[in-house]
Amino acid sequence: MNHRAVVVTALLSTLLVSVEASAKKTAPIVAVFDIQDRSGKLTPKLLKQLKAYLRSKLAEGGAFQIVPEGELKARLRTQKKDSYKDCYDEKCQVEMGRELAAQKTLSTQIAKVGNECMVMAALYDLKRATAERSATRKGGCGEKEMVLAMEHIAKKLRPKLVAVATPEKKSGGFVLKSEPSGVAVWVDGKKRGETPLTLLKLPPGKHRIKLAGPYHEKELTIDVQADQIAQKRVVLPLNKKGLARKRAKEAEAEKHRRQMDADYQRIKKKRSAGSLWGYTLLTAGLVTVATAGVLYGVGISGGSSATSDYHASNFVTDIASNRDKMESSQTLTNVGHGLAAAGLIATGAALYFLIARPELPAEKKSASLARSFGCATLADGAFCAAGGTF
Repeated sequence: MNHRAVVVTALLSTLLVSVEASAKKTAPIVAVFDIQDRSGKLTPKLLKQLKAYLRSKLAEGGAFQIVPEGELKARLRTQKKDSYKDCYDEKCQVEMGRELAAQKTLSTQIAKVGNECMVMAALYDLKRATAERSATRKGGCGEKEMVLAMEHIAKKLRPKLVAVATPEKKSGGFVLKSEPSGVAVWVDGKKRGETPLTLLKLPPGKHRIKLAGPYHEKELTIDVQADQIAQKRVVLPLNKKGLARKRAKEAEAEKHRRQMDADYQRIKKKRSAGSLWGYTLLTAGLVTVATAGVLYGVGISGGSSATSDYHASNFVTDIASNRDKMESSQTLTNVGHGLAAAGLIATGAALYFLIARPELPAEKKSASLARSFGCATLADGAFCAAGGTF
């Protein structure tokens, strides 16, 4: 009895192994073509990731054998096509699938319906030249919704196998952005790219993340949940090199501010001296010209009166007296001429000093705030520093 049980068990085990081997051996070969985005909402990088994810989900459990990506690309080159966009139509895909010895082809499209995106996939049987299966998924247009849509499409298209399939492993992912962007990202000690970065098919659980750039660095942990895409944005602090660079910029800006302030004080002092000389000479020149005018007027008036008296005089004493008056008037007139010339020279010198004064810098004219602010232009930008009394 025990002998018969052993024989039956062995036969059953052999039968199960044969079924599994037969299922894997007879799994149809599928050529998966690029996803055609008619919505215009998805980036080429995300479309490439979604296609890779769809390929892996279709191949799970041995449901399909997927034509390697390299063979598709090689076939495109032999047909002198620049990209998969040249082979979106059904005729081209069927022709290429047959040339690659595939039994089926998968065509996937994404279209925008209102505020949502619809994913449509069709699995064509090349032997029958008919659509064997199709699947659709309507939802949001975000990365998370697209990943879930790919899982739904793959699940609908996969045939049910007789053999017992390996339980599907759950996975998740995350979208990581940083400020500043473009820094390298290590996940669990392995470099995975630069920010902004989208990673899919990560095992659920906590993952150690390190972000490092020339001047910034940060370590953190992201908890990945099954069937979810985590969104993470990180503001990166400065590392030692970044802090040293910041201090150097601040020192350069402070040096520039001090130089600007010293230049301002020097120009201001020179302008004040020019103003002092200019206004002093202008005042002296105007006073001198006014005095010359008075003396000139008195001299002319007195000389005219003395001349008239001189001609009308009959006595020698009156003649001598009027002659003295005429000479005094002439002296006043001459002095007036001299003072007028001196006044004009002083006025001209005053105008020269006032016009030749150096102009203050434009930013220093109106506010004390400007006198306490300075900027330095460096190789990679500008850096400013403030100081003084506001």
